[in-house]
Amino acid sequence: MRIVNIVSLWDLGKRIPLAARIKRFNADLIKEGSNCLLLFETGKIIATGFKRFSDVKKFIKSRFPSAKFVKVVNMTSLAHIRGKINLSGLSYEPEIYPAHVWKKQNLCVVYYPSGKLIVTGGKTHNELREAYQEFKQKTSIKRDEGKEKDQ
Repeated sequence: MRIVNIVSLWDLGKRIPLAARIKRFNADLIKEGSNCLLLFETGKIIATGFKRFSDVKKFIKSRFPSAKFVKVVNMTSLAHIRGKINLSGLSYEPEIYPAHVWKKQNLCVVYYPSGKLIVTGGKTHNELREAYQEFKQKTSIKRDEGKEKDQ
């Protein structure tokens, strides 16, 4: 399993004037590659698109040295499973969405027929890993020739 997105909340501790213009969304956007900061007038910053927390911290501190970390809002991970799974107990409506969905409290595991598995909703890597392990247990994954690939 590998982390593909971390969404975190930061605070500058003061209000900041944003450019006076009519906008659809009430935040300034700072984007570099797949990384994005949403800067709100309240001084709050939402960081998204990062794969490691150290990268988030480095990116924000280089632009806003006074920013303080508040919390991780969401993490998303990706894995690839080769094998057959028992799909009973999973929500699957291919006319609505082409994946099997399994939810546990605030965590969501989405399994695609191609073998891709997305785990989202956790705030720590440990929460994501536990949901992944529980999903594997509940679905009785039978590996094809013992192959399972973490991406």
